[in-house]
Amino acid sequence: MAEFFKANGCPFPIANGTFDEAPSPVGVDDVMHSGTSRRTRRTKRRRVFRGSGIEMSPGRANDLESMIEGDGEVWALDHATKEERGSKGHGVRVGSTWSRVTSSPSPVYGDACILVSSGDVFILDVALVAPWTAFFWKFDVELGAWASFSVKSTGAYSQDGVSPGIYDPADFTDVATGYLILQGNDVTGSSSNSNYDHIAIVPWLVDEETELAYTGQSTTPWSAPRLTLEGACIVDDGGVDVFGDVTVVKSVQGNIGEGAGFENNLRKVSFSLSEVL
Repeated sequence: MAEFFKANGCPFPIANGTFDEAPSPVGVDDVMHSGTSRRTRRTKRRRVFRGSGIEMSPGRANDLESMIEGDGEVWALDHATKEERGSKGHGVRVGSTWSRVTSSPSPVYGDACILVSSGDVFILDVALVAPWTAFFWKFDVELGAWASFSVKSTGAYSQDGVSPGIYDPADFTDVATGYLILQGNDVTGSSSNSNYDHIAIVPWLVDEETELAYTGQSTTPWSAPRLTLEGACIVDDGGVDVFGDVTVVKSVQGNIGEGAGFENNLRKVSFSLSEVL
């Protein structure tokens, strides 16, 4: 059942999957409004998606676990420079020089993007601790189009899903502090006005398959730590926002010699994802 589930645009390799709908209460029984008791409780149907994954590498299993659990931070940059999704509320460090623009170029998503003028820097107030992967969009003046970037704590990076890109990974991080830095420079590294949009950081090394799904998407913004589910069983345009639980089980199979266990070092991922009402 190919593409039965896609989490944040990434194919979820599953052995089996199901979904069902059940009535779910929303709201509270009674609230006071202008001295009058008013019932706000109602019932909606919530879809629940369940599945178990095929055996996969420990790294891939950890990636999927982190994605489902909502690890990560996102700055949409539409109305503020504070973290939009996540729990830490990080903003921009002192010393950053930038401005918000709504046109020329038009933002990739939302209402605005940021402009980092020639020679200036935009520094997020979050010290990156390995392992991590950062995603963001940068406007390529030469091409007249937005390009998607991924940068990893290992030094690996890509542009529009192709690695290696044309930038030095050191251009995006402060080696001494670990802060993510976006600079005012052009594709050659020379000082130039630069536009950036929608930044996401996840605390794990994204594998190649997941990275291509992130950097290649063109219809929805980075969705970590929110989880959006798509696939053959979902007819909703834009997918379904869900929250869920995930379990990673170490797989042990086979025998060697007289009862000796053979450990294949693979993992199985099981999950239950509930629709956000």
